[in-house]
Amino acid sequence: MFDFQTLLIIFGIITFSFGLMFDSYSFLVKGYVSKENSRVIIAYGNSIQYISRIFFMLTLLIITFSFEQLGNTNALKIIISNGLLIGILFSLFQINKIGQVLMTFFSRPLSHFFYKSIENEILHSSKTINEFNIFSKYSLLSSTVNVLLLSAILIPISLAIIYPEHRMLLTYLGQLFNFFSTAIVFLVLEPILFSAMDKTSLINRRETIAETIFFSKIISYIVVMLGLYFLI
Repeated sequence: MFDFQTLLIIFGIITFSFGLMFDSYSFLVKGYVSKENSRVIIAYGNSIQYISRIFFMLTLLIITFSFEQLGNTNALKIIISNGLLIGILFSLFQINKIGQVLMTFFSRPLSHFFYKSIENEILHSSKTINEFNIFSKYSLLSSTVNVLLLSAILIPISLAIIYPEHRMLLTYLGQLFNFFSTAIVFLVLEPILFSAMDKTSLINRRETIAETIFFSKIISYIVVMLGLYFLI
């Protein structure tokens, strides 16, 4: 039988990997083309992205509890490294139709209770991912932003474990990182998608941008995993 600490770490790995999976999946959803429900699908993708943030916050809660209440200083490295690996593998699995069906199943409660108007459309939607450019400016920008967002989550809590006397300062430092990264998402990336959505002639461009951001997120996960390996 597993003890409480082990179960907590396993749960933390699950929540972090699910956060990464939902985060990448949200942009596959935003790339779906619909004649009547484009704006609703974008809203649905944003909701999925918000769910990923909930999973990230649960992960931080587990790491903090493991460190402060159970004295486990290794929980951070174990949870984040394993969660990143699983998250990367399952995000890549979403390229396959089976992976997309699996993510549709995981997000079914959201579509069933809050997005009933597009539930059937989402259930029968899958993408053949062939419209992307990982060398575009959108890929570079999105990768950088996502590294900053993940850093805003991971760096403050990592430093708080090393320097507990500065815990409050480091918490707000993380919020500052998060503010600038989120501002770039809302002021740069999202307007590009909305512009493509509003102009029928740019539908293919919208798919390309969404799929490019999807792959750039996976690239950023790999960058963060490598950084974690060398720094912690």
